[in-house]
Amino acid sequence: MKIKVTAIFLMVSLMVGVSPLFAATQLKKLGASPFYKAKALKADQVYPILKKLQSDVKTGFIQAGAVNLFQPFMKAMENATLEAVSVQPGETFIWMLYKKKNKPKVFHDVVWAGKSPFQAYRMVMRHDQREYTFIFPVICFNIALQKVADVPK
Repeated sequence: MKIKVTAIFLMVSLMVGVSPLFAATQLKKLGASPFYKAKALKADQVYPILKKLQSDVKTGFIQAGAVNLFQPFMKAMENATLEAVSVQPGETFIWMLYKKKNKPKVFHDVVWAGKSPFQAYRMVMRHDQREYTFIFPVICFNIALQKVADVPK
């Protein structure tokens, strides 16, 4: 009996201690680690900036586990029509690419936990029977994959 109680106590302790490692990243502020510093990012500036920072973008896609999306993403961005959107608190992202000390980094499983919405551009790309929705916050030009959806044939 004593062994069972000890085992249960250890399992619960382990679960409580490890669970924060698997929690979503609560993003409360944008602009602290921008991918590109832009005071007032315009839609027509997005592709030229991506082209200029192509090496860092590719590194970020590799870190995100999405290297297969990099070339289709860059090709889609050449002629993409970006939609201005307002991202509401509570919206989620599969991953977000940012820079820390001028090196590309990736947050996985991100939740916008700020008090108010932020302005961004949205681009939807179709590739291999899927639709990928990317978000570019105006304030920091981070690159976020918001969602992936299957496209019916």
